[in-house]
Amino acid sequence: EVNAEAVRGTRPAGLPEPDWGRLTRRDSPPSGSVLYAHVYRRPADGRAVLAGIHKLPDKAYVLETRQDVKTRATEAGLVLDLPDPLPDDRISVVALEFKSGG
Repeated sequence: EVNAEAVRGTRPAGLPEPDWGRLTRRDSPPSGSVLYAHVYRRPADGRAVLAGIHKLPDKAYVLETRQDVKTRATEAGLVLDLPDPLPDDRISVVALEFKSGG
């Protein structure tokens, strides 16, 4: 139930699926949208890349703990610097909030 908002009422993100997990999205017009990065396998270097996204989110955090997640835009896509350890070793979700136009 901790990550229910990342599943219920969401849809596929329409982006390439990463090898470390999957992506869902919730649109909240007119305010914007939330992209959920479901991390099943934390990359060894702690950097999860979201290909196809080059805009920084307005806010990024671990859904379960509300811990902030640092992000940066690169040519490869948006990079999430994941906390170590993540709160759940089976699945943790990072929420990325984008205001309208994101």
